[in-house]
Amino acid sequence: MKTCFWNCRGLGRPWAVHGIAHLLRKERPNLVFLFETKRSVAEMEFLKGKLGFGYGFMVAAVGRRGGIACLWNTDVSVNVLSFSISHIDVSVDGLWRCTGFYGNPVVCRRNQSWSLLADLKNRSELPWIVGGDFNEIVSNDEKRGGCLRPERQMESFRMVLEDCGLREIQSEGPWFTWKNNNREGNEIFEKLDRVVVNDSWSLLFPDAAVAILASSISDHLPVMLNTQKLMGWQARLKGFRFENFWVENARCFEVVEQCWENRRSWNDNIRDVQSDLSVWSREEFGSITQNIRQKQSLLKRLLNKPDVHTVSADIGRVEEELNSFVSILDAKWVAGSVTGSLRFNPYAGALPVTVADLILAEDRVWNDGLLNILFSKEQGDIIKSIPLGDKDVEDQWIWEGSTNGIYTVRSGYGVAVKLFYGEGGLSSGGSNKNS
Repeated sequence: MKTCFWNCRGLGRPWAVHGIAHLLRKERPNLVFLFETKRSVAEMEFLKGKLGFGYGFMVAAVGRRGGIACLWNTDVSVNVLSFSISHIDVSVDGLWRCTGFYGNPVVCRRNQSWSLLADLKNRSELPWIVGGDFNEIVSNDEKRGGCLRPERQMESFRMVLEDCGLREIQSEGPWFTWKNNNREGNEIFEKLDRVVVNDSWSLLFPDAAVAILASSISDHLPVMLNTQKLMGWQARLKGFRFENFWVENARCFEVVEQCWENRRSWNDNIRDVQSDLSVWSREEFGSITQNIRQKQSLLKRLLNKPDVHTVSADIGRVEEELNSFVSILDAKWVAGSVTGSLRFNPYAGALPVTVADLILAEDRVWNDGLLNILFSKEQGDIIKSIPLGDKDVEDQWIWEGSTNGIYTVRSGYGVAVKLFYGEGGLSSGGSNKNS
């Protein structure tokens, strides 16, 4: 099982929502805690489906500060035990506790956070894990740049961890999880985000691993916990996908027109369009997702450098390049409805473009959150009435001129006759009925 803890620093920017959704779709965590959402409960309910989750519990932001969201799907049983503006505490499958924790950013109120953590310790005997943004470091080894942290301040943090019987799972990836946005020689890097567990949880999951992931979405890096050893990810094969940002380039229309000028069969022309557009896109834009992966890998290497504060300018440049690729993916593919079947959404940039994206693959059920965003209630109800089998089938082209969805010359001829002569077709004499 995978759990993600991430201070996303606001979900009001559509490109940020898309970037978070992209990372979560890639990593596929079962449980997610997002901190500083800066959104209301209603807004987070709206965004929940876009991030790929069917269920969630949200703590509203106070104005545009704070806010916590806990998201999950049906592959895990989650029961909310308690919550506040600084935490959400849940039981997972009835076997262990997981607390998403946000330390008070105001230093003079930090002890309130440690009192809350000590109180949470006594609320259950279940194996316990705590992850999130603690807004504190345990030693000045976890800081580069700026003034040294007062020893007394760090001692309070170390003491509450000891009193709660919590120890950190050593992470892979960048050492620092937060940096300020100053790029004029005053950069500060700190390790504020971590995962800590008690002994009973460690016995339950002895092979658990934590990875710090590279991302340019927030000034905090996401923390990913895996209860099993990292096994690597299987590549997911995908078919052709039309990208909306293509239409902003005049060359796109030329490619399509050239394919249709060949006057071949409808299916052949469609295949030519898919092939030629894919080639043109690689030449014109390169592989967007591949560029994102490369920039993320480069960002991770820079963040891993021991003297990370000396390459802050490079980090800033790579982050800007990474954000530019994410913004391309953020193009609104639902820019309005010509047919009335889809309604415009200000957050449309992170929405899916295939039927498969509307189905929660693990559970083989419709994604209610996304259906509510994309369609009217009546249309959503119709879609949800379509039964789903237990087999995951890739999207494919369906020919509406035949009952089985497969193109044949006969069905193509029938469609051509209807288009040319109207629904009445040909008369018995071979002439148009209306002639």
